[in-house]
Amino acid sequence: MKICIIDDTPKMVEKMVKIFEKRDRKFEILVAKDGLEGKELIKNNPDLKIAIVDFYMTQMDGLEMVKSLIEEAVELPPIMFVTTEVSHDVRVEGGKYGIKFWMVKPIVDDIFYNAVLNIIDKEHSS
Repeated sequence: MKICIIDDTPKMVEKMVKIFEKRDRKFEILVAKDGLEGKELIKNNPDLKIAIVDFYMTQMDGLEMVKSLIEEAVELPPIMFVTTEVSHDVRVEGGKYGIKFWMVKPIVDDIFYNAVLNIIDKEHSS
């Protein structure tokens, strides 16, 4: 199962990768350090089951990345923002671009892992 993590904080990426690696299911985890790299990763991997994206990043933030991909008519995988940003305005803006899944940092291992699996199951079963 191919997933991607797009986050500019190395410790956060390491934590998320470890959460997946210590489980029984096998994941192919792709990593990008900012929205520019993430955009290319999503464009070049149409078989992604989910993109786990930080909101605030250098180069290009998560929402700018999503907007840019939509403008280029790239088919998006389900996207879950994992962020410190919790404002209503940001969530409304994200909703305009199809963002339905949010998790606030700091993440709790089992809650995070189960949320990701639930999103994959829900979005790919329809």
